Amino acid sequence: MITYETYQSNTMKSIKSKNKESVENGFQDQMNRTTINRSQCEMKVSLRKLDFPFCTKEALSRIENLLATPNSKQAQGLNARSNNHHPYQPPTDLINELIQEFVFCETDRRGFPCKKQPLSCLRELQLLEVLSDYVCSSSPGRAARNAVFMSLFNPMHPDRGRILVKLVSMAISINNHAVLMATAILMQQQSCTSKFSIQLAQGVVNDFIILYPDCIDKLRELPISCPLFCANFMTAVTEIYGITLSDRNDIPQWVGVPEKLTTTIIEWIEKFGPQLISALSMDFQSYLPTGAIVMAAVAPYSGLLKWTILSSLHERNTSAQNLYLFLHLAVCNSLYLLPEKRPEYLLTAVNLISIIHHIKKCVNLTVPQEKLDDCLIRLAQSVQVAMHSKAVYGNVRTLLEEMESLPRNRLMTIVTSFQQRSI
Repeated sequence: MITYETYQSNTMKSIKSKNKESVENGFQDQMNRTTINRSQCEMKVSLRKLDFPFCTKEALSRIENLLATPNSKQAQGLNARSNNHHPYQPPTDLINELIQEFVFCETDRRGFPCKKQPLSCLRELQLLEVLSDYVCSSSPGRAARNAVFMSLFNPMHPDRGRILVKLVSMAISINNHAVLMATAILMQQQSCTSKFSIQLAQGVVNDFIILYPDCIDKLRELPISCPLFCANFMTAVTEIYGITLSDRNDIPQWVGVPEKLTTTIIEWIEKFGPQLISALSMDFQSYLPTGAIVMAAVAPYSGLLKWTILSSLHERNTSAQNLYLFLHLAVCNSLYLLPEKRPEYLLTAVNLISIIHHIKKCVNLTVPQEKLDDCLIRLAQSVQVAMHSKAVYGNVRTLLEEMESLPRNRLMTIVTSFQQRSI
């Protein structure tokens, strides 16, 4: 039988033991933090001894080690030095400081923004070469390279988008698959319809369509160089043209697609449609760091159908109207011949309903009957082909009800009646 005195004595011993262990752990944690801070300072000092762009090359290697996943040898070593009781967390502040000072030259050694222009034309060219060589290197795995790439071009730093556009344009010109693939993964993780991806797509259009149209042959080879980037680029570019909102008054306006871009997209869909769609269903987890969540792929069909259907109501240029007709036929044919390996959500009922709502607004503005009929015919054709290929996901019944509420059209009536019987 345990007496009260014995119980009290054991309790006090246990408390003293725990307090001693807590003090030792706290002291060890403090020592670890001191060691880590010292090693971080030493890292920066060693990098400052190197000239540009050699400091950039070394900084990329250091950033890669700092971002190392828990299963890698680098991270296991960092875990052992930092704290054995907690999983490794990359030092994001240090990584950002290394990127700002040694990669993009945005800050000085004190951490203040550089007063002069961060990168001269020569340094910018050297940086592009270093980044391209790093992404193409085979020493780190692709997941590690993509982790570094996503840290470099974080949307929180939009000023770096200019460098990314130049890097991508250079990659398109020389068919650099590695850079295009890393950019495609970045676009997908940030969403192909995000402001970040749209600005990137706009930069590529400016380089190959507007400023240097003679280089468009390189853009046409994009499905061969990197099908995933080509598909994501198409999705992003559909947000730039067609029906857009004015920055001043949020009134929908029609922005015509450059004819060379339309011609190029038609060629892509006709020649490489199945490959582009199959690329959206690849295994993306192996391209991302351990624990990263894969964002769903977004197919370009929704935006392309907005172009082809609504162009009947808004486009006045005759040659452009003919191109939209060819694009409509190419998209419908692509939907009809969809490959078995494809993303789950190619086209949602919500996407199509948003097109219908815009058509209704135009009806209230007294659109000419001929244009309205052409628009309704294209809508009916698109829905029929997409539903035949089981490419429409969501509330199909609501979609058909919305179609029935449109002005009467013979083909529209046939399609809605047939699809309602098929539900």
